[in-house]
Amino acid sequence: ANHDDEYYPINYLRNVALANCQCPYVFLCDIDVIPAAGLYQEIVDNLPATKEALVVPAFEMMGKHRYDEVELFGVDKEGIIANYKAGAMKQVHVEYFPAGHHATDYAKWVSMDGGKQKKYTIEYEEYYEPYVVVRNDEFLCEYDERFTGYGMNKIMHIAKLAKKEKFVFRVLCDGYVIALQHAKSRDFIRTFHSKSVDRRLWLKALFNLAMLEIKNC
Repeated sequence: ANHDDEYYPINYLRNVALANCQCPYVFLCDIDVIPAAGLYQEIVDNLPATKEALVVPAFEMMGKHRYDEVELFGVDKEGIIANYKAGAMKQVHVEYFPAGHHATDYAKWVSMDGGKQKKYTIEYEEYYEPYVVVRNDEFLCEYDERFTGYGMNKIMHIAKLAKKEKFVFRVLCDGYVIALQHAKSRDFIRTFHSKSVDRRLWLKALFNLAMLEIKNC
């Protein structure tokens, strides 16, 4: 994406990464999230079965905070819950795209005692785009490379896992990641802050087509 009229080939690059990954499990997440202390061990202790997606809840820190200030918000679930109840943290993207992580059921996560129950099952919802750990096997479908730039790229991949491959989604009770607020990418601005609606209409049409393809496959 070196020219002004090109959009970042995000899904192509994700497929390159998956094709070269030799690990039996993969954590599909964004690069700008901070993993909880102990998240690795929580994942290892609760590795997903075949056609199971282990959802790692994502929280967003409110206000302008530096990455090295994350310790101010606690290093365990109790600290996350306290900040969540105080309004210092929220479900990631809840203010401008709540559907993206709504199915995770944050109210339930806050109320769960991870010592007694390690994960809970949820129902897939349209536009869901959680961060998930899955087996790196033949059921892990590729990302749709027609989606470039910002918008619908993760959503479509999760939809394929749910609707085509029939994955079950289970939320990790004691694990989480934290996302900090940051400047919007060039492709986000070009898509959603542009006076032209052409890109948004194209993205919607492509999404509808891809969903129809899944339904008819």
